[in-house]
Amino acid sequence: MKTKIEAAKSRYLPQDFPTLSRAAVQLEYMTYLFTSARYEGLLYDTFREVYYRFCFPSIEIREQEEINQLRAYPKDFSVMILDKNLIILGETRFENNYLVPNNVFVAEDGLYISTNHPDNPILEEDWMEFELFELVEVGG
Repeated sequence: MKTKIEAAKSRYLPQDFPTLSRAAVQLEYMTYLFTSARYEGLLYDTFREVYYRFCFPSIEIREQEEINQLRAYPKDFSVMILDKNLIILGETRFENNYLVPNNVFVAEDGLYISTNHPDNPILEEDWMEFELFELVEVGG
């Protein structure tokens, strides 16, 4: 029996990724790690039987101090939705937002992404707050 493997590529990330030399110093490594295009977490939603794949397009920075904030609070990311067979159903990009894609969870009503971003103008530091994203069928 042959199994067909489908590539689940983001439309916001390049086909080929840059490489980093083995001689890179720490600052070069950190810059590469947090500003280069990359795929990160894959989260399964048992309620809707889909996967959420978090993708991070490459970004330009003006100052090296931005690297520390990018580590915890990326400026730009997308969420791919894949069915239980890993076929892409859609992708949504979040640019210049106050969401924290490394602080998420799935509940019966959808995907929750944290809004506890330090640049969020309505941030209440004493509370953990999340925004609900519901999976909806488009054009159906």
